[in-house]
Amino acid sequence: MGLSAVGIMDWVEANDKETARREELTTKLIEMDLRWGGSSGSGRGGSSENVATKAAVLKKIQARLPEDSKIAPQLVGADLETLELFDKGQTTLEDFYSGNSLPYTPEQAEADVTSFYREVVKSGGKVDVEDIYAMLGIDEDMVDEVAYGDKTYGDLARSIAEGKEEVGLAFSFREPVKPLSGSEQEKIRDLFISNLRPTIRAELTIINDKQSEGTATAEDEARALELDRAMENLDNKDYIAASRIAGPEAAIKLMETNPRYKPYNYLINQNLGFQNKNDIARAIKVGLIEKGTRIFYNGSSYTITEEDVQRAIG
Repeated sequence: MGLSAVGIMDWVEANDKETARREELTTKLIEMDLRWGGSSGSGRGGSSENVATKAAVLKKIQARLPEDSKIAPQLVGADLETLELFDKGQTTLEDFYSGNSLPYTPEQAEADVTSFYREVVKSGGKVDVEDIYAMLGIDEDMVDEVAYGDKTYGDLARSIAEGKEEVGLAFSFREPVKPLSGSEQEKIRDLFISNLRPTIRAELTIINDKQSEGTATAEDEARALELDRAMENLDNKDYIAASRIAGPEAAIKLMETNPRYKPYNYLINQNLGFQNKNDIARAIKVGLIEKGTRIFYNGSSYTITEEDVQRAIG
Protein backbone atom coordinates (compact mmCIF):
# COMPACT_ATOMS: atom_id res chain seq x y z
CA MET A 1 0.00 0.00 0.00
CA GLY A 2 1.34 3.44 -0.99
CA LEU A 3 1.96 6.41 1.22
CA SER A 4 -0.99 8.60 2.02
CA ALA A 5 -0.96 12.31 2.81
CA VAL A 6 -2.09 11.55 6.35
CA GLY A 7 0.73 9.03 6.78
CA ILE A 8 3.32 11.52 5.59
CA MET A 9 1.96 14.20 7.95
CA ASP A 10 2.02 11.74 10.86
CA TRP A 11 5.61 10.81 10.06
CA VAL A 12 6.72 14.46 9.83
CA GLU A 13 4.94 15.30 13.08
CA ALA A 14 6.53 12.34 14.87
CA ASN A 15 9.96 13.23 13.46
CA ASP A 16 9.58 16.87 14.57
CA LYS A 17 8.64 15.74 18.07
CA GLU A 18 11.66 13.44 18.24
CA THR A 19 13.94 16.23 16.99
CA ALA A 20 12.52 18.60 19.61
CA ARG A 21 12.93 15.91 22.27
CA ARG A 22 16.56 15.41 21.36
CA GLU A 23 17.26 19.13 21.34
CA GLU A 24 15.72 19.43 24.79
CA LEU A 25 17.63 16.34 25.93
CA THR A 26 20.92 17.78 24.65
CA THR A 27 20.29 21.06 26.52
CA LYS A 28 19.56 19.17 29.73
CA LEU A 29 22.66 17.02 29.35
CA ILE A 30 24.89 20.05 28.75
CA GLU A 31 23.47 21.82 31.81
CA MET A 32 23.93 18.71 33.94
CA ASP A 33 27.46 18.20 32.67
CA LEU A 34 28.44 21.78 33.41
CA ARG A 35 27.11 21.42 36.94
CA TRP A 36 28.16 17.87 37.86
CA GLY A 37 30.20 16.41 35.02
CA GLY A 38 33.85 16.54 34.09
CA SER A 39 34.06 16.84 30.31
CA SER A 40 32.64 20.36 30.00
CA GLY A 41 33.17 21.72 33.50
CA SER A 42 36.09 23.87 34.61
CA GLY A 43 37.65 21.03 36.58
CA ARG A 44 38.87 18.74 33.76
CA GLY A 45 37.77 20.22 30.52
CA GLY A 46 36.73 23.41 28.84
CA SER A 47 37.43 24.39 25.28
CA SER A 48 40.53 23.12 23.53
CA GLU A 49 41.80 26.71 23.51
CA ASN A 50 41.34 26.96 27.29
CA VAL A 51 43.13 23.64 27.84
CA ALA A 52 46.06 24.75 25.66
CA THR A 53 46.33 28.06 27.52
CA LYS A 54 46.29 26.28 30.89
CA ALA A 55 49.03 23.93 29.73
CA ALA A 56 51.18 26.84 28.55
CA VAL A 57 50.77 28.81 31.79
CA LEU A 58 51.44 25.72 33.92
CA LYS A 59 54.59 24.93 31.93
CA LYS A 60 55.81 28.50 32.41
CA ILE A 61 55.24 28.34 36.16
CA GLN A 62 56.89 24.94 36.55
CA ALA A 63 59.93 26.06 34.53
CA ARG A 64 60.67 28.64 37.24
CA LEU A 65 60.54 26.07 40.05
CA PRO A 66 63.13 23.43 41.03
CA GLU A 67 62.96 19.98 39.46
CA ASP A 68 62.16 18.50 42.87
CA SER A 69 59.61 21.21 43.67
CA LYS A 70 56.89 20.24 46.13
CA ILE A 71 54.63 22.97 44.78
CA ALA A 72 54.72 22.25 41.04
CA PRO A 73 52.84 18.90 41.14
CA GLN A 74 50.09 20.42 43.27
CA LEU A 75 49.30 23.04 40.62
CA VAL A 76 47.99 20.37 38.24
CA GLY A 77 44.21 20.51 37.98
CA ALA A 78 43.84 24.15 39.00
CA ASP A 79 41.69 26.36 36.79
CA LEU A 80 43.16 28.89 34.38
CA GLU A 81 42.31 31.91 36.54
CA THR A 82 44.18 30.45 39.52
CA LEU A 83 47.20 29.52 37.43
CA GLU A 84 47.32 33.01 35.96
CA LEU A 85 47.28 34.51 39.48
CA PHE A 86 50.20 32.28 40.47
CA ASP A 87 52.07 33.22 37.30
CA LYS A 88 51.44 36.91 38.04
CA GLY A 89 52.93 36.53 41.53
CA GLN A 90 56.04 34.87 40.11
CA THR A 91 56.39 37.48 37.37
CA THR A 92 56.19 40.33 39.88
CA LEU A 93 59.04 38.84 41.90
CA GLU A 94 61.06 37.92 38.81
CA ASP A 95 60.81 41.51 37.54
CA PHE A 96 61.79 42.83 40.98
CA TYR A 97 64.88 40.64 41.22
CA SER A 98 65.89 41.47 37.66
CA GLY A 99 65.39 45.20 38.26
CA ASN A 100 67.69 45.05 41.26
CA SER A 101 70.34 42.89 39.54
CA LEU A 102 69.53 39.93 41.77
CA PRO A 103 69.28 36.28 40.65
CA TYR A 104 65.85 34.64 40.59
CA THR A 105 66.84 31.02 40.98
CA PRO A 106 64.41 28.04 41.05
CA GLU A 107 65.20 27.61 44.75
CA GLN A 108 64.38 31.27 45.38
CA ALA A 109 61.14 30.94 43.42
CA GLU A 110 60.11 28.02 45.64
CA ALA A 111 61.08 29.83 48.86
CA ASP A 112 59.21 32.96 47.78
CA VAL A 113 55.91 31.06 47.99
CA THR A 114 55.37 31.76 51.68
CA SER A 115 52.15 29.75 51.99
CA PHE A 116 50.43 27.15 49.81
CA TYR A 117 47.28 25.11 50.41
CA ARG A 118 45.44 22.70 48.10
CA GLU A 119 41.93 21.30 48.43
CA VAL A 120 40.23 18.88 46.04
CA VAL A 121 36.45 18.64 46.06
CA LYS A 122 34.57 16.08 43.97
CA SER A 123 31.02 16.78 42.85
CA GLY A 124 28.56 14.46 41.12
CA GLY A 125 29.57 10.90 40.39
CA LYS A 126 26.82 9.27 42.48
CA VAL A 127 24.56 8.04 39.66
CA ASP A 128 25.10 5.00 37.46
CA VAL A 129 25.35 5.79 33.74
CA GLU A 130 22.61 3.23 32.93
CA ASP A 131 20.27 5.07 35.29
CA ILE A 132 20.98 8.32 33.44
CA TYR A 133 20.15 6.62 30.14
CA ALA A 134 16.85 5.41 31.60
CA MET A 135 15.89 8.70 33.29
CA LEU A 136 16.52 10.79 30.19
CA GLY A 137 15.28 8.35 27.58
CA ILE A 138 18.61 7.68 25.88
CA ASP A 139 18.18 4.40 24.03
CA GLU A 140 20.95 2.14 22.83
CA ASP A 141 20.93 3.60 19.32
CA MET A 142 21.53 7.13 20.70
CA VAL A 143 24.55 6.37 22.92
CA ASP A 144 27.09 6.87 20.11
CA GLU A 145 25.13 9.62 18.36
CA VAL A 146 26.69 13.10 18.43
CA ALA A 147 24.77 15.47 20.69
CA TYR A 148 26.83 18.60 20.06
CA GLY A 149 30.39 19.39 18.98
CA ASP A 150 32.33 16.16 19.27
CA LYS A 151 30.36 14.92 22.29
CA THR A 152 27.97 11.98 21.98
CA TYR A 153 25.00 11.40 24.26
CA GLY A 154 27.01 8.60 25.83
CA ASP A 155 29.98 10.93 26.46
CA LEU A 156 27.80 13.43 28.30
CA ALA A 157 26.03 10.76 30.34
CA ARG A 158 29.32 9.11 31.35
CA SER A 159 30.80 12.48 32.29
CA ILE A 160 27.85 13.19 34.59
CA ALA A 161 28.10 9.72 36.12
CA GLU A 162 31.84 10.09 36.78
CA GLY A 163 31.52 13.56 38.30
CA LYS A 164 34.32 16.10 38.35
CA GLU A 165 37.08 17.27 40.64
CA GLU A 166 37.50 20.93 41.50
CA VAL A 167 41.02 21.86 42.64
CA GLY A 168 41.13 24.87 44.95
CA LEU A 169 44.42 26.61 45.76
CA ALA A 170 45.32 29.32 48.26
CA PHE A 171 48.81 30.78 48.22
CA SER A 172 50.83 33.88 48.98
CA PHE A 173 54.16 35.25 47.87
CA ARG A 174 56.93 37.09 49.65
CA GLU A 175 56.56 40.87 49.45
CA PRO A 176 59.31 42.37 47.27
CA VAL A 177 61.64 44.41 49.47
CA LYS A 178 64.14 46.92 48.18
CA PRO A 179 67.72 45.78 48.86
CA LEU A 180 69.65 47.65 51.54
CA SER A 181 72.84 49.54 50.85
CA GLY A 182 76.09 48.02 52.05
CA SER A 183 76.22 50.36 55.07
CA GLU A 184 72.61 49.55 56.02
CA GLN A 185 73.31 45.82 55.86
CA GLU A 186 76.40 46.27 57.99
CA LYS A 187 74.37 48.13 60.60
CA ILE A 188 71.98 45.18 61.05
CA ARG A 189 74.85 42.69 61.26
CA ASP A 190 76.65 44.88 63.81
CA LEU A 191 73.51 45.05 65.95
CA PHE A 192 73.27 41.27 65.88
CA ILE A 193 76.92 40.83 66.81
CA SER A 194 76.61 43.36 69.63
CA ASN A 195 73.72 41.28 71.00
CA LEU A 196 75.77 38.08 71.10
CA ARG A 197 78.03 38.90 74.06
CA PRO A 198 75.29 39.99 76.53
CA THR A 199 73.15 37.03 75.44
CA ILE A 200 75.98 34.60 76.16
CA ARG A 201 76.68 36.25 79.51
CA ALA A 202 73.03 36.06 80.54
CA GLU A 203 72.86 32.32 79.79
CA LEU A 204 76.18 31.71 81.58
CA THR A 205 74.88 33.56 84.64
CA ILE A 206 71.87 31.23 84.83
CA ILE A 207 74.12 28.15 84.61
CA ASN A 208 76.60 29.59 87.14
CA ASP A 209 73.74 30.12 89.59
CA LYS A 210 72.72 26.49 89.16
CA GLN A 211 76.31 25.39 89.74
CA SER A 212 76.42 27.44 92.96
CA GLU A 213 73.18 25.84 94.11
CA GLY A 214 74.35 22.38 93.13
CA THR A 215 71.45 21.90 90.69
CA ALA A 216 73.38 22.08 87.42
CA THR A 217 72.88 19.07 85.17
CA ALA A 218 75.41 17.41 82.88
CA GLU A 219 73.71 19.23 79.99
CA ASP A 220 74.17 22.55 81.82
CA GLU A 221 77.88 21.83 82.30
CA ALA A 222 78.30 20.96 78.62
CA ARG A 223 76.41 24.08 77.60
CA ALA A 224 78.62 26.25 79.81
CA LEU A 225 81.69 24.93 78.01
CA GLU A 226 80.06 25.76 74.65
CA LEU A 227 79.25 29.28 75.81
CA ASP A 228 82.83 29.80 77.04
CA ARG A 229 83.99 28.73 73.61
CA ALA A 230 81.56 31.20 72.01
CA MET A 231 83.06 34.01 74.10
CA GLU A 232 86.50 33.04 72.84
CA ASN A 233 85.17 33.07 69.29
CA LEU A 234 83.88 36.60 69.78
CA ASP A 235 87.23 37.72 71.17
CA ASN A 236 88.84 36.30 68.03
CA LYS A 237 86.17 37.94 65.83
CA ASP A 238 84.98 34.51 64.68
CA TYR A 239 81.34 35.58 64.57
CA ILE A 240 80.19 32.62 62.49
CA ALA A 241 81.34 30.11 65.10
CA ALA A 242 79.81 32.19 67.90
CA SER A 243 76.52 32.35 65.99
CA ARG A 244 76.42 28.57 65.72
CA ILE A 245 76.55 28.37 69.52
CA ALA A 246 74.58 31.36 70.81
CA GLY A 247 73.13 33.10 67.76
CA PRO A 248 69.43 32.14 67.93
CA GLU A 249 68.63 33.94 71.19
CA ALA A 250 70.53 37.07 70.17
CA ALA A 251 68.86 37.13 66.75
CA ILE A 252 65.38 36.48 68.17
CA LYS A 253 65.75 39.40 70.58
CA LEU A 254 66.96 41.64 67.76
CA MET A 255 63.89 40.80 65.66
CA GLU A 256 61.56 41.28 68.64
CA THR A 257 62.85 44.83 69.20
CA ASN A 258 63.23 45.65 65.48
CA PRO A 259 60.36 43.98 63.57
CA ARG A 260 61.09 46.23 60.58
CA TYR A 261 64.15 44.03 59.94
CA LYS A 262 61.98 41.03 59.13
CA PRO A 263 62.36 41.41 55.32
CA TYR A 264 66.14 41.39 55.82
CA ASN A 265 66.29 38.35 58.09
CA TYR A 266 68.70 36.68 55.65
CA LEU A 267 71.42 39.02 56.96
CA ILE A 268 71.43 37.38 60.38
CA ASN A 269 69.71 34.00 60.12
CA GLN A 270 72.62 32.17 58.51
CA ASN A 271 74.78 29.80 60.60
CA LEU A 272 72.41 29.88 63.56
CA GLY A 273 72.62 26.74 65.69
CA PHE A 274 69.32 25.71 67.31
CA GLN A 275 69.11 23.21 70.16
CA ASN A 276 65.35 22.58 70.26
CA LYS A 277 62.11 22.98 68.31
CA ASN A 278 60.73 25.55 70.77
CA ASP A 279 63.45 28.04 69.82
CA ILE A 280 62.81 27.28 66.14
CA ALA A 281 59.12 28.10 66.69
CA ARG A 282 60.03 31.37 68.47
CA ALA A 283 62.32 32.32 65.59
CA ILE A 284 59.55 31.64 63.06
CA LYS A 285 57.03 33.73 65.01
CA VAL A 286 59.26 36.83 65.05
CA GLY A 287 60.12 36.45 61.37
CA LEU A 288 63.77 35.48 61.87
CA ILE A 289 63.43 32.26 59.87
CA GLU A 290 60.79 30.91 57.48
CA LYS A 291 60.06 28.00 55.20
CA GLY A 292 63.18 27.27 53.19
CA THR A 293 65.64 28.88 55.64
CA ARG A 294 68.68 26.70 56.27
CA ILE A 295 69.87 26.48 59.84
CA PHE A 296 71.80 24.09 62.08
CA TYR A 297 69.71 21.91 64.36
CA ASN A 298 71.52 19.84 66.97
CA GLY A 299 74.72 20.15 64.98
CA SER A 300 73.31 19.12 61.58
CA SER A 301 72.15 21.17 58.61
CA TYR A 302 68.36 21.56 58.54
CA THR A 303 65.88 23.34 56.25
CA ILE A 304 62.73 24.85 57.74
CA THR A 305 59.61 23.11 56.40
CA GLU A 306 55.96 24.10 56.01
CA GLU A 307 55.22 21.77 58.94
CA ASP A 308 57.62 23.75 61.14
CA VAL A 309 55.85 26.97 60.17
CA GLN A 310 52.38 25.56 60.84
CA ARG A 311 53.50 24.17 64.19
CA ALA A 312 54.89 27.56 65.19
CA ILE A 313 51.88 29.67 64.22
CA GLY A 314 49.39 27.14 65.60
